Amino acid sequence: MQLQVVTFSEAKDGNAPDEWQDGASGGVAGDATGMARFIVVDGATGSFDPLRWVDQLVTSFVPPPGAKRGPAGPRPPVLEPAAMRAWFAQMQGRGRAGL
Repeated sequence: MQLQVVTFSEAKDGNAPDEWQDGASGGVAGDATGMARFIVVDGATGSFDPLRWVDQLVTSFVPPPGAKRGPAGPRPPVLEPAAMRAWFAQMQGRGRAGL
């Protein structure tokens, strides 16, 4: 199967295109299942450092091609409620630690 991901973006009215603070990605998760994953994140314009937060979520959920996986690299969460709650908590912890 061949997969092509295209992301379209539009900055808010009155903002320049480089002020887009959202994120999206998709691709094969890289595990043995060969499952495709997609993520769309709405960065909160008025929040502190939304670009870092959006990038952390996107690259953790769908690691970029060639990214090292496992203990030394990102491991996408298992798509079940308990694992997703743990992933969100881990992402919040990383966000707080990066301040």
